[in-house]
Amino acid sequence: MPRLKWNFLNNIYLTTHEKYLILFLGLCLFSVFSLKVFNLKNIALEVQNNHEEDVLFPLDINSATYTQLLQVPGIGPVTAQRIIEYRQFHGKFQRLHQLKEIKGIGERKFQKLRKYFKI
Repeated sequence: MPRLKWNFLNNIYLTTHEKYLILFLGLCLFSVFSLKVFNLKNIALEVQNNHEEDVLFPLDINSATYTQLLQVPGIGPVTAQRIIEYRQFHGKFQRLHQLKEIKGIGERKFQKLRKYFKI
């Protein structure tokens, strides 16, 4: 039984520059497809991250999650993390004034935040 040969490139001779050009075009094509796939993954992640928890104020300071804390005006990622770490280390808040013990929350910031929390 005769074997089929796929040697259609045997009679094609390319210069070094032509080989580099083909390699470059192949890499460009690969990059375009990779960016499309990467972009679709990012879009999916953005849609997933935009699903925020509904927050009803005032929040219970002892049970508020990280994402709920982020929705409080004046609280960013660092402060939210510090509140959670404070709870883990010291236990539940007994009074709202304990928020002032957290680095970054002084009297002025506390006065702005206190209306968003309850014990």
